[in-house]
Amino acid sequence: MGMFDRVWVDCPRCGVDVEFQSKGARFPGLDNFRVDTAPPEVLADLHRDVSECEACGCQVRATIEVKLTVEPD
Repeated sequence: MGMFDRVWVDCPRCGVDVEFQSKGARFPGLDNFRVDTAPPEVLADLHRDVSECEACGCQVRATIEVKLTVEPD
């Protein structure tokens, strides 16, 4: 069994925390992140993963979208 980081998101149905597990970091260290503060490499590993909300049974799918912004230096 390997090490992983946890990313917590709000269930879209009931709002309770739902756990996703990521091995996307170079050195996963059993860290806990909220979806809005997780490093990009951790989030990228969640693409198309599904977790179940323990409170209401909702199947929650993580879909990652990348936005590139180009600005003058």
